Amino acid sequence: LRKILKDRIGLDSDALGKLVFSFDRKSLLNNNLEYFVDDIFGNDYFDSVSTKKIVERFTGLMRNEGRKSVIASKYNYILTVAAKWLSNSRYL
Repeated sequence: LRKILKDRIGLDSDALGKLVFSFDRKSLLNNNLEYFVDDIFGNDYFDSVSTKKIVERFTGLMRNEGRKSVIASKYNYILTVAAKWLSNSRYL
């Protein structure tokens, strides 16, 4: 990947040093909440009353500010990634 970036756009990762890729998970989830919640509930593995209660609680917490909001967004993100993987895995 580093070689491709260097060859195509002239990005020298050796000169920049190591960088961490990060993004605002909470904003991503809040701005696309309906899409992510539909993914979770559209999955047969998560189609239950208890999962719905948990996601609704996390979704409510995410709308606030503070530590609980950050933790809730992490859990919703984990559920979304798991739902995507379970839906698209050819090994299951």
